[in-house]
Parts: sequence; C-alpha cells; structure tokens
Amino acid sequence: MGLLRLRSRAGVLRLVARDSRTGEAAGDLGLAAASEGRSATVAIPFVDGPAWFKGEPLRGKAAWRHGVRSRLLRLHLPRVNEFHNLGWLARRSFQVAPPLAAGVLFRAGLPRYQFLVTSEIRDARTLRQFLVDEEIGREEVLAELAREIGRMHAVGFVHRDLFPRNVLVLPPRRARGRIVFIDAWRGGPRSQLRGPAHDLGCLFLHGPELLRGEEPALLFDAYVSARGAQGRGVEARSLLRAVRRARRRLRRRLEDDPRRLGGAPLPPLEWSL
Repeated sequence: MGLLRLRSRAGVLRLVARDSRTGEAAGDLGLAAASEGRSATVAIPFVDGPAWFKGEPLRGKAAWRHGVRSRLLRLHLPRVNEFHNLGWLARRSFQVAPPLAAGVLFRAGLPRYQFLVTSEIRDARTLRQFLVDEEIGREEVLAELAREIGRMHAVGFVHRDLFPRNVLVLPPRRARGRIVFIDAWRGGPRSQLRGPAHDLGCLFLHGPELLRGEEPALLFDAYVSARGAQGRGVEARSLLRAVRRARRRLRRRLEDDPRRLGGAPLPPLEWSL
C-alpha cells in the first residue's frame, strides 16, 4: 500500500505498510513507542502473529541530518529504507524477515522517531551463532550463503552491513533453503558508495574466529562461481584484493572505536583468505 499520514498531538506519522489493517496497528504501536521515546528491538504480538519491533528516537544532530537527507536528497530514513529493501529482495525470491510496516514521526518539520515491524523468523539463529556452535551442516549452509550473496550482487543489490550477525540460518529440511537476510537498511538496489567487495569484507572480518580450514577459500570460490552462473562474472584475483582492502578498512574502524567490539577481541590484521 502507499504512504499513510496520521496526525496526532505528537506530530505527523508517515507510514508505509503491507496493507491498511497492518498499517493501523503499526501506527498505534509507533505512536505509543514515540511518546515514550524508547529505543528498542523487541518481540511483540502483532496482527497475524509474532513480530519484531525495531524503533529509536532521533534527537539533535541526528534529527537534522536525517531531515536534510529526507527533504533535499529525497532519501528514506533507515527504517523505511529497510522496509523497502526487504520487500525488494522478497519480490526476487530471497528469504528475508518479511516487512510489515515502517514509519517516521515528524514534528516541527524534523523526524523525531522511526520504527520498523517485521514478521518473526521462528527457530532461526544468526550465522555467527551457527558457525560457533555447529559441526554438522556447515558445508551446506556456506554453499547456500555463497550462492545467495552471489545472486544478490548479480541483481544489483549491495547489503553494506553483511556481517554474520545479520544473516539468519534456519533449521534443515526447509524447502526454500536456510539462509535469511536481515538488517538491510544501509544498502539497496541502486548505486552504492560501497560495492560487493565491502559485503564480502563484512562477511570475512571475523573469519579467523568463525571459519575453519578451507572454508574461507571454498566460500569465496563458490561466490565467484555463483556470479558466473548469473551471467555477472567477476575477476577473482581483483575481487580478492578488493575484499582484503575492505576487511582491513573495517578492522581499522574497530581499532579506532573499540566500543564496536562489545568486549570481543580485535580480529587479526593479517589473514590468509
């Protein structure tokens, strides 16, 4: 459905949703969260079953920055952009967290709160947790991951936040596969500041911790093969150099701001990918 505008004493809520019923429920939810000014990613009961709500207030410089980007550059705010990106991927048969609604509350011309509601993906865990925990099924999951990332890049979508925490793995015996993409707000199908090498750099940043033996090379080779199978081949050596540069750049960010590590050790600088 198209854009909805809901007026309240708190401001004007601009909302996109799967349908009108979902939009009404999400609007009430978003206005309540905005009135409390809370930042949260929480599981909630919703219209057709369990869902996830992700919302945060926008204050000070963040409100001004997003307001300028929205008004002058006609760019969506992150949660609305994620709604559109997840829908774009779903329409091309990628498995994603199904987007239900997203909204931004404006007050005095500036965005003050944003949120996204997606359907819950049951029985899934992050790729990071899967690789830490599992001995069985790794080859199958990594092969599917390489195919899906290769297909995603071949159709022109760059995720830009493709860390293992932003990929879910479903239990086996799923007809459509086991890989699910989430948190797709940074990138999109249009021209991006970062390209496929950045996505692979995100994926391989913590490779020494998560991947074993020949798994990094097999994952990279399977990705290159997937690009070729889609008719969008890449030159493997050039790509590998670009991935290594991207990984070093991402590592420098962690070195400059250790808070991003959340107490985890800094990934090794050199790694024979």
